[in-house]
Amino acid sequence: MSNDFIYDCERTREVLGPYADNELEGLPTSQMAAHLEQCVRCRRELEIIQSQKRLLASAIKNSSYDTTTLRASIEAATFRRRSFLLSKVNVLGVPAWSLAVSLILLMLGSIYFFRRFETAQPSSLYLAAANDHRTGSAASDATDWVQAESAIAEKANKILNMKTRLPHSFGSNYTLARARLCQLDGKSFLHLVYEAPDGSTASLFICPHTGALPSGQRTLTLDSRTLELTRTSDLSVNSTIKTDCLLITVASNEAVATALLLNAASA
Repeated sequence: MSNDFIYDCERTREVLGPYADNELEGLPTSQMAAHLEQCVRCRRELEIIQSQKRLLASAIKNSSYDTTTLRASIEAATFRRRSFLLSKVNVLGVPAWSLAVSLILLMLGSIYFFRRFETAQPSSLYLAAANDHRTGSAASDATDWVQAESAIAEKANKILNMKTRLPHSFGSNYTLARARLCQLDGKSFLHLVYEAPDGSTASLFICPHTGALPSGQRTLTLDSRTLELTRTSDLSVNSTIKTDCLLITVASNEAVATALLLNAASA
């Protein structure tokens, strides 16, 4: 080890750890000792390392040692040393902290876009059904709603020509409360609203099948029937085909939406 090495403080700190562990041999050890006698900064760094080692040794010997206090002590002892070393790191003149922030932002952006494109997005038809469900739940007294069974049957006949039967209830709580005609993504649907005594609602949208079943975020095969399942915000939107009709259900709870969908598909 040359004298240039000994009196270069930055390079000397690289071997302070081995020196504290008595891992240097012969001449390097004596040269290190000579340098430490003259250099206050390096001597202080050595004291910090030795302090850390004493704390760790004490913790190992005393099983009841408070590990929280140990961690705080070690962090306090190493803060100055790490801050000093970090301030010296740069790549092409860019500070280390700036590189770290840029790396974190890059990782977060990659995760966002990966998750965004990894999962299929709800179709515009599903989004329209979810929005109409919210509107129907909040504006139950709108003039275009009908509640009488005969009036609901008339609306069903108008759009469906009674090609499918309407479930008047499902589960043990939900019963048909009202119906109206609506437009979803440019297509005419019959919107049926089912209510439970606790105020929970579920919607069933029916229209003559005019195209392929919209794809959701996942597909479920139940009772030999294909169900497309998706979510829009806080709502579950499920759909399937029954003969020549497209059925879409919307509810806060996925189990409720699925139960209504299966009930309508088997009616």
